[in-house]
Amino acid sequence: MLSLERQNMILKILHEKKILNNDDLSALLGVSIATVRRDLGVLEDMNLIKRIHGGAVAPGNKGEFGASSQRFFVTRMESMQSQKKAIAASAEGFIDDGETIFLGMGTTTLEIAKLIKKRSSLTVLTNSLAVLNELCESGITLYSLGGLLMSSEQAFLGNLTIDSIRDFFVSKAFIGVGGFTLDNGISFFNHDCMLLNNAITQRAKHSILVTDSSKFGINAFTVAGDFGNFNSIITDSGIPIEYEKAILGMNINLVIV
Repeated sequence: MLSLERQNMILKILHEKKILNNDDLSALLGVSIATVRRDLGVLEDMNLIKRIHGGAVAPGNKGEFGASSQRFFVTRMESMQSQKKAIAASAEGFIDDGETIFLGMGTTTLEIAKLIKKRSSLTVLTNSLAVLNELCESGITLYSLGGLLMSSEQAFLGNLTIDSIRDFFVSKAFIGVGGFTLDNGISFFNHDCMLLNNAITQRAKHSILVTDSSKFGINAFTVAGDFGNFNSIITDSGIPIEYEKAILGMNINLVIV
């Protein structure tokens, strides 16, 4: 079980029971006490739990899992799962053997990584720690964009990451977003996320937005601009009709799964 999966399970259990001890978690997860302590330390750093002697409790005044508009990566893995898997399956169909692709940060792009890990004739560039973990033992040629690790997003961001992108060119870039509105275009929860994704669309022959329908109608923190920068958009059947018409009106390839 990956650390992300363990941490997500800890959050789910803690949401139900409000208090846990290290021994119970160790037995439930099938890992050592030391591993439990490391996972709890990561979650505490994100202000999602409060550690106590021998265990952990749920945060008292920050809402569910300390939820905010920028929710912790492992908690987002649980939302819209069937839609994300369907979007990822469609996205895999865009990928030809021998290509070099970019997989951005996010839970939908992680689902793409899960589907392509058995393919060996691909090169993947990513800033996502989750994607790196998923593909590290595959036959795929894997390149990591370095930079500052943003733990809440399990991704590398910042100036070093942007500088690294200039050394690469990819045939296809798969990018997720924080929000999507007709008035403001696409947006991200973090300014560095916006800078990174704007940079990679300049280095990609074909840019593909992968997003579940819950993002439509939401303005995240940082506006990235016109969604016309994307050649294709893959989403699920929950997309509002006005967004479908607007996207098609811009001659963007729209795939609804």
